[in-house]
This record gives sequence, C-alpha cells and structure tokens, in this order.
Amino acid sequence: MCGATIFLALFLGAPATWTVDDDGPADFPSIASAVFQAQTGDVLLVEPGSYGPFVVVGKRLSILGPASGARPKVLQKSYVLGAPAVTIAGLELESLTVEDVVSRALVDDCEVTQGDFQVKGCGAFLLSRTKVRSYVDGDAGVEFNAGKAFVMLCDVEGGAGEQGSPFGGFGGDGGAGVLVRSGGFVTIVASTLVGGDAGIGTTDGRAGDGLRVDNGTVLVRGAPTDALEGGFYSTCCGATPGKSIFVAAGATVVWSGASLPSGIGGAGTVQQAPVAEPYLYLTGSDVPGQSRVLRLLGAPGLSGIVIASLSWNPTAVPSFEDLLWPNPAAPCAVWAATTPSSVVIALPSALGFEGLCLQAQAGFPGVASTLVPGAAVLTNPAALIMRF
Repeated sequence: MCGATIFLALFLGAPATWTVDDDGPADFPSIASAVFQAQTGDVLLVEPGSYGPFVVVGKRLSILGPASGARPKVLQKSYVLGAPAVTIAGLELESLTVEDVVSRALVDDCEVTQGDFQVKGCGAFLLSRTKVRSYVDGDAGVEFNAGKAFVMLCDVEGGAGEQGSPFGGFGGDGGAGVLVRSGGFVTIVASTLVGGDAGIGTTDGRAGDGLRVDNGTVLVRGAPTDALEGGFYSTCCGATPGKSIFVAAGATVVWSGASLPSGIGGAGTVQQAPVAEPYLYLTGSDVPGQSRVLRLLGAPGLSGIVIASLSWNPTAVPSFEDLLWPNPAAPCAVWAATTPSSVVIALPSALGFEGLCLQAQAGFPGVASTLVPGAAVLTNPAALIMRF
C-alpha cells in the first residue's frame, strides 16, 4: 500500500468544512450552533476550549478536535440520535449517547470523563483509542443495547458502588467496565476493561465486572497485556469480588488472547478460541504529514486478505462471521498479509482532507470462526480519521 497515495487516488472532493471556536474568530462560537446550521455531510473542526452539549439528529456529520494538543471540552451530556452516520474524534466529553445510527458511527481518540456513555441500536459502531471513566455510582463505563459495536484500543472503567453509612448502611455494587444488555453483537479488541470498586459500608457491595454480558454475544480478542478485570473490593466486610467476564444465562462470549485475572462467572456460554484469533489496530500520530501504522495480529502464520477503502458500506459477507465495513465496490486497496504484519500509512501534509476516513478490515478464509460454525474469521474494522 502506498501511503498518502491511497487518499489522493480515492479523493472525490471535500465536503463543506466549518470552524468552531468558543473565543473566535471562527464560523461558529459553539458546537451546538454549528450542528444546527450544518448540512448533512459537513465537517466541523473544533478548536480547544469549553463548549456546551450538542445534539445531532438525522444528519451525517463529522465533529473533529485537533490531531494534537489540548482536546476541546464538551460539558454535560451530548446526543447523536437517528443520524445516517457520524464521526466524533479528538474531543473530551463528560457524557454521550449514540442511538439508532443507521449505517456507521465512529468515536475515536476521545475521553469521556463522567460516564453515562450509552450506545443503542446502531447498525455499526466503532469506539477506538478512547478512555472512559464512570463517576456515577455503580454505572457501567460504556453500556451497549442492541445493534453491532466494536471497542478497540480503549481503557474503560466502571463507576464505584455508592458508599454506605458506617452505622448500618450497605455499600453499593460497582459498575461493569463494559455492559452489554438487550442483545446485540459486540467485539472487544486490544482493550483494558476494569469494573468499578465495591461500595463500602457495614456490609460492602459487589465489585464490578470488567465485562458483563446480560443479553447478547461478545467476541474478545487481544494479547495477554490486554486485561479484563474486576474492580477493587475489601475483604473485611463481606464484599463480593467482580469477575473479568460475567455472562448471564442465554448470553455468549468467545475470547482469545486477552488476560482474565479475575476469572469468569455466570451461567451463560463462554468459549475459548482454539487459536488466538486475528485482529487489527492502528498506532502512530494523527498529525498531518506524519504516519499511522496498521497492525495485523493473531496466532503466528495466519494468512488473510486486507481491504482498505475511503468508502464504507457495512454489509454481510457470505461465508464470514461478521460485517465487512470497507466497500469493495468502491476504489480500494487489497493485499495479502500474514499474522503478525504491519503497513505504514503516510498522512497527507496539506490541509483540506479533514473528515475523510480510511477503513481497513481483514478476512481469513482458512481460519474457522469459533462463534459461527462453518464461517471464516473476519477481523474488526480499523478506522483512520483525517483531522487538522
């Protein structure tokens, strides 16, 4: 693959781009006003500062903080509701709900500082390179309800349980790092998930689980350095430890590679893949003129095909276990690769490409899926979002 050339060869014209700065000069002083005025397909470039919450309804928008330096801070809770697609990158948000995004939702290189992060009913959602801390008593770091989602290179911690009174109060339960409810299909890749601490009282609460699946299906892929772990608890007052993974009856988890120091609990189905299943992730700098590295990992010697495109169309692929994000009918790059391997992607040095997103994914026709008998493994998507 030829670095910046792939962007230039596939570039079909820039969408309208607007600047946002709370202390100007810019096109808009707030993200909310920019979202209200923008047309579907537009890109909002947000300078560092402090902003009120925003609500995106029914528009395809990209809301981007800068590729380096301080993140713009978005106070209170923001919402994306019923949009055909959305891209959010480089922001510090207190709280966020993304609901019923029809095609593709991306949240990359962000920080969610207060928790109450919910993802509901999205056709294809990717959360990458994002740190989430819940400071709401007993809440999950991220909660998924229905839909399809991927969590890649993230650090997520659930909220600690409510503190009880030392004169008879009970400590509350800690929240899960990631909670999967009401069905859906979630893939966790190369991420650290930690449950919230058990609340302290006359009787302590239960520590949160790293991953809790109440209803749905989850794939966990990664390396031993990627730990799913229950939260902290004291042994003095009857606290209950959390689990690395808790799977309720009727739910299913398949895991490979990642470390589970707190063990597995629940009456659901848990399977370990016979080999470390392959996955993708991106490292490196987002700064224009720098480079990113696309890494393909898994059990040594697995042979697959990588496809990358600036056009997306998440669709089911016959004989594979999951959706393919890049659009093979659009201009794309395709190459053979063997685990482990990597490709350097040079970023354009000129501005004007903001909002473009390169999506990559790899299929392994010769590697049988543990989750779907008779199907082959398809990795998670990895998305490279151009910023300023």
